[in-house]
Amino acid sequence: MRTGKVILLFVIFLAVAIITVPSPLNAQQKIKVGIYAALTGPFASAEIHQRDGAMLAADAINAKGGITIKGQKYLFETVTEDNKSTAEGAKTASEKLVNDHKVKFILGGTITYICLAEAAVTEPAKVIRFVNYVGLMPGELTPKTPYTFKVGPSVPECLGPTLDYLVEKFPNVKTIALITPQDGAEVPLQPLVEKTAQKRGLKLLNTVAWPHDTVDFYPKMTQLLSSKPDAVFVVHAYEEALVQMVKAAREMGFKGPVAVASYENPYDVVDMAGKDITAPFWSSGWSRDVNDPNVTPEMKEVIRMAEAKLGKFHNWNLWGWNQMIILAQVLEKAQSLDTTVVANTLRKMGTVKTVYGPGKMCGEKTYGIKNAVCSRLALTEVLPSGEVKHIRWTPYDLP
Repeated sequence: MRTGKVILLFVIFLAVAIITVPSPLNAQQKIKVGIYAALTGPFASAEIHQRDGAMLAADAINAKGGITIKGQKYLFETVTEDNKSTAEGAKTASEKLVNDHKVKFILGGTITYICLAEAAVTEPAKVIRFVNYVGLMPGELTPKTPYTFKVGPSVPECLGPTLDYLVEKFPNVKTIALITPQDGAEVPLQPLVEKTAQKRGLKLLNTVAWPHDTVDFYPKMTQLLSSKPDAVFVVHAYEEALVQMVKAAREMGFKGPVAVASYENPYDVVDMAGKDITAPFWSSGWSRDVNDPNVTPEMKEVIRMAEAKLGKFHNWNLWGWNQMIILAQVLEKAQSLDTTVVANTLRKMGTVKTVYGPGKMCGEKTYGIKNAVCSRLALTEVLPSGEVKHIRWTPYDLP
């Protein structure tokens, strides 16, 4: 009798243990996501913030329970490698992420020659790579790079809206001078800028390219302003370089508009260049005013979370956040971690939620493959008072 009771108690204990111990299927597992960013070198001033944005997004997604794939819960785990602001550093960082950390998904990538170096590692390994930017260099995004996706607007999409505002606000401006990084993309970029300007009744007088290690911009700005343009047109320059351009131009007596066809942080420009000399100035950067109705709910979440966790929000946080939330969406949509399945799923997605608002897949005619996300561009102006003001959103599409 006693033996029977012991056996019965043991069976009950075993049953309770089986019920209360979580099964491997329901236990949360982790998806390791690689981030390559410039933690050192001239691009670190922006790309550290991009890394932080991706990590914030991972934290936000994890705090809500992560994502679910075939009934299995997953949390994101991020690992970062420094591309050192060089092509060689980018190749090494990519090799570490792919071969050592065994990641299947990588976020980051902005500068043209760095992105090309990364692709040489990730594409053969069938690792999905989200880049922020695609210039005009051959091989950046083609049918031969099926695992590379551009998830934000690039300079070519910014050219028209930036110049539209120039002719709208300054109808007497008839000439521009272009200053652009010397990264290989300046060669195809110059005729595109000239064509875009001509459509708006503007004449391109001069083009000056600057190496990424430039510190003293006075010689370059002297060369640029020698053509006596009505407006200076900047194509992509991280804030530290852009501030030096603005300061040099103003100190040399140039009082005309400085229009920037990329996403540089207008707040940083004002803080570093000075509110009394920056305007007239605008870029495709974003407002950080959470009371501004033009700032999306997702952007407000990033701003508040960055202020709480990092002490300060930086505009470039949005780029990293945007990449991570798009990755989360496509993984749940694909219900798979197989990168080929995920890539094919993303190309077929009708709508994509971005931090800037609703987006869609695009670029099939432009790049030969539907590996780009199109959404909308911001236009943000520095007023004479030094105040930063959101002007408008402009939807864009790539055929």
